[in-house]
Amino acid sequence: MVELMQVSRKKKKGSLEPGKWADLVILDNDPTKTDAFSIKKITVLETMIRGKVVFTFRQ
Repeated sequence: MVELMQVSRKKKKGSLEPGKWADLVILDNDPTKTDAFSIKKITVLETMIRGKVVFTFRQ
């Protein structure tokens, strides 16, 4: 049963394509190019779960 669920999820996850889930965040800076002391200053601008926006930063 677990294998069946994993195969089903692979059809919906793994890349950004029409029909696939899109769980992602949009940040105002690249954490891989930010020094360790500044990472906490990175702001989440938008969060998407299964392709739907669930959070948008508002100043």
